[in-house]
Amino acid sequence: TKKFEQVVMFEVSQLLEAIENQEIPQKGEFVILIEGAKAQETKQWFEDVTIIDHVNHYIETQNLKPKKAIKVVAEERQMKTSEIYDIYHNIKS
Repeated sequence: TKKFEQVVMFEVSQLLEAIENQEIPQKGEFVILIEGAKAQETKQWFEDVTIIDHVNHYIETQNLKPKKAIKVVAEERQMKTSEIYDIYHNIKS
């Protein structure tokens, strides 16, 4: 135990204000832990696009061959390449 040890929880702006207003004694050392930002689920651009349009996008914009475009789409959508292939070639809907 330390003589001046104290544990406080503030927003960063509140902490700065408390230090500036000398509400927190400035004796000894400080350890400040800052929580990282909360993960936000971001919507991928291709979520509203069909698999066929997604594959065609890479064929048209990056001049990929269909086989390579299918592989890229499978990685992005976290699906099996064979599933994307079947859908793209109308083997499966």
